[in-house]
Amino acid sequence: MTIIQDQKGMTLIEVLLAIAVLCIGISGVMQVFPFAIEKGAMAKNRSTAAYLAQGRIEELLSFSYDDAYLGTGTTTTSTSPGYQVQTNIDYVDPNNGLAPTSTDLGIKKIKVKVSWGQIQSSQSLEVSTLYSKK
Repeated sequence: MTIIQDQKGMTLIEVLLAIAVLCIGISGVMQVFPFAIEKGAMAKNRSTAAYLAQGRIEELLSFSYDDAYLGTGTTTTSTSPGYQVQTNIDYVDPNNGLAPTSTDLGIKKIKVKVSWGQIQSSQSLEVSTLYSKK
């Protein structure tokens, strides 16, 4: 005489093995979260710096070429908490590969550098443009 048993459900070993596999998978995913959060913060800082630099460039381009506000030299200002904006305006020579010159030949190079972060891990972004007499 043969007795047939219907197997319903899972054994304890199968349940423990499934839980172990699930835990390994979850721990692998959890290790990625701090990395993703760090990269997200870096992207946010870089976007903010680009926004500040572009805003400064547009502000300077709103003045006429001969305006005293666009005099040559370097200025540094602090803006949003943790960001520092350095602006450098120089005359450049269009006939010499845009090399800096002390003579006004009709073109100025405006360079804006935005820095952020602590001294040990300081980062920066630079944006430059040329401004000519019209």
